[in-house]
Amino acid sequence: MSWIIRNGSPVHIYRGSGIFCFNCADFTEYKYKSKYKLVCPKCGDIFELEPSLWDLVKDLREANNLTMAELARRIGSSRSTIYRIENRRVIPKLDTVLKLAKALEADKDLFLKKLEEIREANK
Repeated sequence: MSWIIRNGSPVHIYRGSGIFCFNCADFTEYKYKSKYKLVCPKCGDIFELEPSLWDLVKDLREANNLTMAELARRIGSSRSTIYRIENRRVIPKLDTVLKLAKALEADKDLFLKKLEEIREANK
């Protein structure tokens, strides 16, 4: 399950089953307009996805032209740890998240918020 943010209100999106479109008042299969934007094929309404911590790590790593191995070295970890984080195979530990935020020059508070969202969703 991921989150979609529309007009400040969170809406669930379930992979494979579509999204609930308020304009159509129905679940519909979605189409990607861009990486974090979906469009309803029935009415054209645009839904903005909020990236997860996993997505942010990968996006920022790539934006900084870092390999997984380079990022791992920066945080004192292994390439496989970065791989597992980016591929949603592990919930990173708090200290790892803080190191990632620093290494990627990201907002520490945003990373902590995203970590909390993951933990809440996996209770």
